[in-house]
Amino acid sequence: MQGIITDGDIRRMLTRVQKPIAALMSDDVINHAMTSPTTVTKDMSLKEAVGIMGQKQVWDLPVVTSDGTIEGLLHLHPAIKALMKDFSND
Repeated sequence: MQGIITDGDIRRMLTRVQKPIAALMSDDVINHAMTSPTTVTKDMSLKEAVGIMGQKQVWDLPVVTSDGTIEGLLHLHPAIKALMKDFSND
């Protein structure tokens, strides 16, 4: 994975960069991507991953293997729903 770009990154870029939209759309995406994103691994607990989301103030975290291969994407809302379901079953 070389980087990650979110819809929020795109919104901030559109308001910050003083270029016509057509010029922005021809830029390489990596020029606007976060090149060292926070990631989690599939063996990490859901509680720990949600804690990282809160600490980093992000809604999504790439799930990667030990060599950095992307296995999936963890989104905050389904993660919280799963934690709440586990909590209510206890």
